[in-house]
Amino acid sequence: MSNIDWSKLKTLRQSFLEAQGFLADYWQDEALLAAYEDTLAQRIAWKWDAVLDIVRGQLPSAAATIPHLIDWGCGSGIASRRVMAAGLFPFKRVTLYDRSARATQYARRKLLASHPQLDVEAATRITVPPDDFVLIISHVLSELPDAEREKIVQLGRQAAMVIWVEAGRQQESRLLSEVREQWRPTHQILAPCPHQGPCGMLDRSQEKNWCHFFAPVPREVFHSAFWRECSRELGFDLRSLPLSYLVTARQAKDAVAIVEDGSLLRIIGRSRSYKGHCRWTACETQGILEGDFQKRWSRSLYDQLALPGLQLLLTHQQLQDGK
Repeated sequence: MSNIDWSKLKTLRQSFLEAQGFLADYWQDEALLAAYEDTLAQRIAWKWDAVLDIVRGQLPSAAATIPHLIDWGCGSGIASRRVMAAGLFPFKRVTLYDRSARATQYARRKLLASHPQLDVEAATRITVPPDDFVLIISHVLSELPDAEREKIVQLGRQAAMVIWVEAGRQQESRLLSEVREQWRPTHQILAPCPHQGPCGMLDRSQEKNWCHFFAPVPREVFHSAFWRECSRELGFDLRSLPLSYLVTARQAKDAVAIVEDGSLLRIIGRSRSYKGHCRWTACETQGILEGDFQKRWSRSLYDQLALPGLQLLLTHQQLQDGK
């Protein structure tokens, strides 16, 4: 880690932040891939761990037989390794796809080092496999032209499940909401939405808002000299790990229609604290809601609302009186 070229990493991160639908292949050499793996990729790993914790409780029964994982735009392969480490699927084959052959070969070596029994393909062209597959996508939206995004949409329609994790910025989040709408006819929305209806964030009244959350940062990171250096050199807040995400599963032909009672709300982002109360934003069947929660109603629930997280699903009744 002491050999990290911080200037190259900083340039790489800045190109991610400034991308507006296109980036040239940026994997210049293995040293850059390794430096990325030890720094920025670890922050992405923490996001994937948080999302996979949610997926664990919402897997459809068919997930137990899906044999194939496709990691689209794999980069260093951190997303597929976190999925494999979670042990949620019985994968026998993994396809690592990226336009960069250097990246796919690097990702293949890393994955096989921990899972030598896997059949791992490093691919610079993607084809639809004959078997069921889970499609995972991670942090690509800012650098994709419309035509490339449409290829992902088409591939996702044929996937048994899709797990997509993105940056928590408005730009990526709103694009992900648009993709969600394209998949609604063929896929059940498992998370983060508590409903199957249209995305409320795409309503004109929500132009300045977006669907995002915050993943927890491992406690040991705050006691690490390396991570303090990383934060300083690359210019990010070590305490904040914003993300957007989407989890879907293909609807079975004989699937029973989902009946929603409209009682659940997903708390979005981070509640804003004031003296004696906080203001929350939530997603529900009817759209996006905002409201105030008084600390005197329930100190424990108030504290939950004050903390950023991904899993806070509440009812209308709880938010009205803290019960």
